[in-house]
Amino acid sequence: MKPKYIIFILLAVISFSCNDNETSYIWQSNEILYSNPDSVLYLLSLIDNPSKLKDENKAEYWRIRSLAHNLKHTAMVNDSPVLFSLNYYKSKDDTAKIKETYLLAADCYKWIEKRDSTISLLTEAWKYAESVKDTAFLITSLRKIGFFYLENKEKEKAVNTYKKIIAQVPDPFSYYILALQDDNKDSVLYYRDKSIESALYRKDTLATCHYLRNYASILYINKEYHKAEESIRQIKKLSPKCANTDLIYLLLSQINIASGNIEAAQEYLNKASEISKSNAKNLNDSNDLLNSIATTNINSILQAVIDTKEGKVIDVSSICAFNDSIISSIERKNEILNVQQADQLNLETRNMRLTISKYRIQTAFVISIFSAVVLILFFYLYLLKRKRRFEEVQERTETLQTLYRQALNVKDEKEKNSLLFKNTLLQQLGIMRLIAGSTVPRSQELLRQIINISNETVSTESLLIWKDLYSIIDSIYNNFYTSLSEKYGYLLSGKEIQLCCLLCANFSTIEISAIMQLSIQTIYQRKSSIRKKLNMDEKEDIILFLKEDLQ
Repeated sequence: MKPKYIIFILLAVISFSCNDNETSYIWQSNEILYSNPDSVLYLLSLIDNPSKLKDENKAEYWRIRSLAHNLKHTAMVNDSPVLFSLNYYKSKDDTAKIKETYLLAADCYKWIEKRDSTISLLTEAWKYAESVKDTAFLITSLRKIGFFYLENKEKEKAVNTYKKIIAQVPDPFSYYILALQDDNKDSVLYYRDKSIESALYRKDTLATCHYLRNYASILYINKEYHKAEESIRQIKKLSPKCANTDLIYLLLSQINIASGNIEAAQEYLNKASEISKSNAKNLNDSNDLLNSIATTNINSILQAVIDTKEGKVIDVSSICAFNDSIISSIERKNEILNVQQADQLNLETRNMRLTISKYRIQTAFVISIFSAVVLILFFYLYLLKRKRRFEEVQERTETLQTLYRQALNVKDEKEKNSLLFKNTLLQQLGIMRLIAGSTVPRSQELLRQIINISNETVSTESLLIWKDLYSIIDSIYNNFYTSLSEKYGYLLSGKEIQLCCLLCANFSTIEISAIMQLSIQTIYQRKSSIRKKLNMDEKEDIILFLKEDLQ
């Protein structure tokens, strides 16, 4: 094999390795997507040009990238190419990823405040869910549409959307939203009861208690205090734990303030304060902290109201001091958190770089070993081919020299006639005309001609005049060529007829190989082809068969 082909193969291997690295980054990202979206985004940043990825990898790149941003609740304003992923998965009919990317694409347009595109994609998702009869995804799509309308204060559209959901399944959350949004009092009561009923049917006690608490708040606002207290009593029956919360006690305190029962209001407010202080010691995230601040402020406001009812002096300085302390605490914690996050990110980045560096070294080592093996293999095959070629040329040279010596040493007239064909063939090859004379220069010229033929420097096909050779075959071997052509000329090729003529003239396989400049294996293959065309047995002699058949 020529060196330029080896270089081409090595470049292809290296190129494949680079593509394989990008595929590996995407595969690794997919594996850790839900556990570590930060590392996912770092891995994806190592891909220099995502637009030049293969379609499959490009679709995965944008799906994983947008999903990582979604999981981190960070802005998706630069993730619009996730539409490419959606269209790619549509072309592959990958249902699971089609559903996922529909929602990601909708969230992306929601971030960039393209209302019509957001609704359009969510509507497409809903229609797709209907087409594949996926009720769960249909409900998810409609919920997102309904929530989008609620956020944009499009109350009527939101109500209609949630009604579509309950037309499919008795969804407690949809009933709950309808109870909060519908203006018809009878409908509100109906949806309230249905939300509680369906949540209880699903044995979702937490949801049921959540709905009852919010309904109690609405009843309190509407001055239906006894009904509000009844809702709270229902919560206590369902789950004493859910009833023993600061929010429930705050609501009971408000109801009693409104009812004029200040002593009970103070008692409930004290219980709410105790629970709030206890919860403040076990804050898990920023949401818990914000809830704690809100609850503490509500406690202070209600305490001020109770103090007013009792004729006490209202001191709001404690509320201001608390809020100031919270702000300072948040700022201090944020500074600490930012430093910790920066250190953690640096550590993860270093670890990721070490992992990637190790992977690259391993990959380079494997490529080097593979390249070395390939080079050694090609070099070995090249040497083997050269050796076989040398042996073949040497064998052809010896064969032609043997033919030359046979022609030179024939003295009997009868034997000369039988060797007329061989002599003519050798003469056409430029060998026999050099027989006359034994000077060194002519001997050297003869040897040079034989070597040129053996090396295929000179083409025997251009030297041999088969028209003359066929005439000699006919004259010596009883019109063999003419009879063969008339009977099997339509079946056998010109090269196969030439081979038959050489066999008829008693040329051996090695001699035919030298004259026709073909490998011995090729000669055997042609013989097999002739036998198949003539319906002969594989080991049957071709010339004996033809001589009998052509008589």
